Amino acid sequence: MMEELSLTLINLLISIWLLPGLICSALLIKRDLYAVLFIPILGTGFWTLLFSYTNLQNISTLNDYALGVYFFNALALLIIYLRKRNLAFGYFGVILVVNIFEALNYQYGLINPTGSSIGILNSLLGVEYSFLYEWGAPQIYIVGLSFFFTDPPLALLSINFITGIASFLIAGVNLYEVFHVDKRIIFLSLILPVFNFEVISWMLRVRPHFLTSGQTLLFISACYLYKDSKNWDSKIMIFTSLFLILNGRTESIMIFALVMLIIFSLDIKELFLSKYVIIFFVVTYLSTIESVAKYEGIRGPYFALFVYILFYLILLMGDRTKKISNLIKYRFNIIFSFSISLVAILCLYLYEGLALQSYRVMFIKLTDPGTGYGALFVFYLALLLLTKFDNSLDINNVVFCIYLIILLIFVSGPLQHSVWGWATYNVDYIGDGTKGSIDSAIYNPFDESQSRSIMQFYLLIAPLIACSIFNKKRFINSK
Repeated sequence: MMEELSLTLINLLISIWLLPGLICSALLIKRDLYAVLFIPILGTGFWTLLFSYTNLQNISTLNDYALGVYFFNALALLIIYLRKRNLAFGYFGVILVVNIFEALNYQYGLINPTGSSIGILNSLLGVEYSFLYEWGAPQIYIVGLSFFFTDPPLALLSINFITGIASFLIAGVNLYEVFHVDKRIIFLSLILPVFNFEVISWMLRVRPHFLTSGQTLLFISACYLYKDSKNWDSKIMIFTSLFLILNGRTESIMIFALVMLIIFSLDIKELFLSKYVIIFFVVTYLSTIESVAKYEGIRGPYFALFVYILFYLILLMGDRTKKISNLIKYRFNIIFSFSISLVAILCLYLYEGLALQSYRVMFIKLTDPGTGYGALFVFYLALLLLTKFDNSLDINNVVFCIYLIILLIFVSGPLQHSVWGWATYNVDYIGDGTKGSIDSAIYNPFDESQSRSIMQFYLLIAPLIACSIFNKKRFINSK
């Protein structure tokens, strides 16, 4: 018979997760609304950073220090209440929301740990918690599975989901303030794409795709907010979201294409050329080493380091040369499209029929009327093309860049498959690539990594197109 949910222990787990976020939010964020919503985001960011640079693998032993956790929680709340009363009340609101969701999750199993069940089971049985580290999982993924106690067995599984929700809420506020879109339109553009079985399925898993999607929209909206106001809060949003994006998925290195376009389109190069930002990128890269060290190819540490260096070289050249700056600002998507074509040719040359099989599987998955959402991409693209372009309206270029990143994820599938190899996991099933066994170049063309990554960007398109259409209407009405 299932035991009752221990509210005392679940709130201890929640306090351990959110207390660093509360303190960081009180110190770093000025606006109360942002500060409250940023509590789970900064809490997740703090533990991601700590897990990256220490040998900490889970927080199960902190059960023995419950009184100390509660004491520091109460002390921090008291100090913050004296200076930021709204933030203190907001903290209780966040805790209440997490409690409600965890209670629902306990009763109905909303959150699905998917392939990480082995890691949780081993942890709860007292076995060494090293499965995900040996596998090379992203740090945020590990954090999302590390808040548990073994006696009695209890796990906090809503970390990535709550963090993702907070990210989308802040991004919605930013888009409303920057583009002055009606609140109802913003809300509908954020919520309607969710009503798809495949999307809901991945939202309610411990894997960090939904969180990373929210952080990507937060990054985009924060860049626009910074361009308008140059305020401190927008800087914190930009670099916090970028840190979590790069720690969220090994494929997130592709986000640098979008980052590059936004920097030059909005002319905010000075923000990324500071020596402190260089330190930020060094810290971020080192924090991802644990998750990418087990990989090779485009998911490996060397390719990631190459992208970081290339990003800064282009940034420096664009800052010093007006021609390069204008080329990126106005022709980036054309250059990016050409590069994706080269990647497609390379994949077909290296893997031939295996690459085509990978593409067929992805195409069928996206166009499946039962679970796929590929038709919506066509609808959104048609909606965007129906609007008139204006050189000052850079949001359209951002949306097209997102489409190109989705295309890059699609065509680079064979390269991502091949970094594992059959010999890694499927030797018993498929053989070791010798004695007539199946070619080991692509380990599994039916892998869902690409569809999950595409979902990460899919949720960004509707709200950005809504902002684009509104701006078009305002432009027309102003004439």
